[in-house]
Amino acid sequence: MRIVNSLSNVPTLFMGDFNEVLSGDEHVSQQRQRPAWQMNNFRQVVTDCGLFDVQYVGFQYTWCNTFTSPDSTKVRLDRGLASKCWMDRFPQAKLTHLSTNTSDHLPIFLSIGDQTLGESKLKPRFRFE
Repeated sequence: MRIVNSLSNVPTLFMGDFNEVLSGDEHVSQQRQRPAWQMNNFRQVVTDCGLFDVQYVGFQYTWCNTFTSPDSTKVRLDRGLASKCWMDRFPQAKLTHLSTNTSDHLPIFLSIGDQTLGESKLKPRFRFE
């Protein structure tokens, strides 16, 4: 993320499974807690890159070892991290944590509100018949 972020001043969004959490409340487990140094390292990268957590709606955790057990491990691994430029361009953006029956990860869906993705309209394609 540091390399990609340093190469560009364009609006940037990183989205997906980061396999890490930003804080202890994003990891619930009766077996073990996440090491503080791992969360600190991830937070440091996010801070160094000037990224912000895109707000979400839905179930707090996006991964669970078993959604049917009350003492299961639940973690928010999947998220969107965006540059200030991206957040300014899409202020209504939010992620929705959807439900699933087929995976241990909840799918995440990004909605950016009513904004368009580009300033200009697409140019018509040249066609030869």
